[in-house]
Amino acid sequence: MFGLRSLLLSHSLSPVTALSHCRSRSRIVPLSRSSAVPLSRCPTNREAFSGNNITCHFAEDGLSVLLRERTTYPTCRTLTSLPLSKLSSRTQHHSASCHTTIIAQPPQTETHVSASSPANMATTTPAEPSIERSLSMKFIGDWGQANFHRICSWLTQEFCDRAGPRSQVGIYNMRGGGMEGLEQVYSGEAQLCIATPAMLLPSALTGEGLFAPLGPMPSLRALAALPQRDRMMLAIHPKFGIHSYADLHRVKPALRIATSSDDGTNFIGYVAMRLMEAHGITKEVLESWGGSYVLTTRPEQAIENMRVGNADAVLQEAIMTPWWRQLMEEHKLVPIPAQAVAIARLTSQHGWQPASIRAGFWNSEGNKEEISALDFSDFLVVVRDDLPDDVAYLLTWCLVEQRGAIEVQYKHIEPERSPLTYPLEPAKMAKPSLPLHPGAERYYKEHGHLA
Repeated sequence: MFGLRSLLLSHSLSPVTALSHCRSRSRIVPLSRSSAVPLSRCPTNREAFSGNNITCHFAEDGLSVLLRERTTYPTCRTLTSLPLSKLSSRTQHHSASCHTTIIAQPPQTETHVSASSPANMATTTPAEPSIERSLSMKFIGDWGQANFHRICSWLTQEFCDRAGPRSQVGIYNMRGGGMEGLEQVYSGEAQLCIATPAMLLPSALTGEGLFAPLGPMPSLRALAALPQRDRMMLAIHPKFGIHSYADLHRVKPALRIATSSDDGTNFIGYVAMRLMEAHGITKEVLESWGGSYVLTTRPEQAIENMRVGNADAVLQEAIMTPWWRQLMEEHKLVPIPAQAVAIARLTSQHGWQPASIRAGFWNSEGNKEEISALDFSDFLVVVRDDLPDDVAYLLTWCLVEQRGAIEVQYKHIEPERSPLTYPLEPAKMAKPSLPLHPGAERYYKEHGHLA
């Protein structure tokens, strides 16, 4: 029984499949689907697909394909030239050793034939979405070395692999604490950004809280929520003997607390200060005790200030990082559990939710029991509502269907200690804290991830 080697190629009008086999062989393993190359993206004379001894190249005119038979490596001889205009029906070429068939097929499905299935019956699966036109876009990541940039890089490659030949994405860093990404997407300067925590972002639609100076940004939409199990927490050097917020009010220590700036742009600093205020410790109260805030922008900067002795306490997120683990296990910091009444106040005022850190998450005396904290979880992939539907659909398809390519980049880390919590679950990705873009919503519904 002859086997089959096949590859689906996207054409500007319809996909084209090249099927070839050598008469001298009884079985040929099918080409990988990942080898597919859209015709619109193949430069002239570039190899588009291969059979056993057959390769297909695009001619200089860009309008025809050349079937070539390999002779002595690396040379090959041209068997025939086939105009693309003739590929609307079955076209065959025969040689002494090979038989090649080029067939025009409907674009919506890819056909797979298994030699081991009864009567070589074909099955169909949905084809990958693609965009023929070339697009240039701007994504806003993080400061440059954190998770938003990694996610943007993954998404860029998956998207551009399925868009027009001159498609490109510029990934830009931010200098502040997160606000600029949303600002640039809302203004149209950028097409996509990533933001965290998810709980903070609904206020951007209405222009409340941190977003009041900017006013409402009602056109912001989400493509997905990406999981990150994170918490905001205060921890103090053991020399102070402080184990609770009640102890803080009683002792009134002159603490230097390392955290992020509450400067109107920094999401971390904004949440950190609201957490302290909910416990009755404003900046003025802390200063009246002789204390102060040691302010920076990024989490690792605050952690470093604590590590080298520039601070006596740290108020931060990113609890899954090695930085936090070192402080808790080697420097023996004491975690200060959030009070239920304070968290309830934040829930009432902002909609923020309580969370906890499980007992034993750190190998430290202060973590023998569960620690109550404030939730600071999840990344949102944010766009504007006028992003073209096919672009939003393809980006969402990439986020969900190609999620394995980003998960594998974190699998050397335990899931609960990973900056991106895996596995990514499509049903949860489909429920961000901002409304879904219509193109994203269509994807999730078509694939059964959203009712």
